[in-house]
Amino acid sequence: MLSILIPVYNTSVITLVNQLHKQALRDCTCFEIIVIDDCSTFHEVKIANEQLNHLPFIKYIQLNRNLGRSAIRNMLIKEAKYEYLLLMDCDALVPQEDFIKNYVKECNGTIVVCGGTAYQKEKPPSENILRWHYGVHREVKTADERNILPNHAFSTFNFLISRDIPNTIVFDETLVQYGHEDTMFGYMLLKHGYTVKHINNPLLHCGLDKNEDFIFKTKLGVQNLHYLAHQDRYKTVDFSQFKIMKVFKIIKLLLLKTLIAILYHLTINKIEKQLCSEKPNLYLFDFMKIGYLCTLKNIG
Repeated sequence: MLSILIPVYNTSVITLVNQLHKQALRDCTCFEIIVIDDCSTFHEVKIANEQLNHLPFIKYIQLNRNLGRSAIRNMLIKEAKYEYLLLMDCDALVPQEDFIKNYVKECNGTIVVCGGTAYQKEKPPSENILRWHYGVHREVKTADERNILPNHAFSTFNFLISRDIPNTIVFDETLVQYGHEDTMFGYMLLKHGYTVKHINNPLLHCGLDKNEDFIFKTKLGVQNLHYLAHQDRYKTVDFSQFKIMKVFKIIKLLLLKTLIAILYHLTINKIEKQLCSEKPNLYLFDFMKIGYLCTLKNIG
């Protein structure tokens, strides 16, 4: 019936897995939960997560080398034995009692279903405010909103997929750092004729990066998109369908790339200081991304 698959890195998933396990026992005819630790560096986290081996229907695996965000998901899919695969990030909690039941209802035929993302209503500490602010204002969308451009809204944070699809589409394992593995997976789904269905069945995103770390990861994501846009295997992809690349294309047509790169270098310190403040400006966050993209070499 259902394989619940969770890649882990330096995060305790005891509470998350216990929540999922309790619901799956009640709402699934048969299930398994597979947790693979991608060579975490926090020893105390690894020790804590080892407790999972004592629960029935749970397999906990520790790797001795880091595979990266894409390869670890491909490994989880290969380990799974059931027809439907529920993949999620490890820095999450289950906010409702019918989370598993809602996905079980969708287990019919060949499917890709995304449940969405939620955030706590209360503001986090100031050191995490940027990630929370971005999530609340950019990531939290209803199923109706996400279904307008369903494959563009695909996210690896919380999704169900029938296992016949990953037999032909896999996560790009050349992407080992943060960002856009879900962007390309959503595109490949569309290319192969699979339309993502979005439902209101979110997980609560709890693992909020510190402001500086989120800025750093965002730049890594821009690097990944830059890398993908210059790979021969993706030469048929219209990258202008992605918002940042659409804006970048316009910038190049207007011959503004060099000017924006200069503005980026002149203002980035002040921009990052503002983004780490109590009221981060997401328009400045957008400029940071496009400005950083303009500074990358061989962008064409």
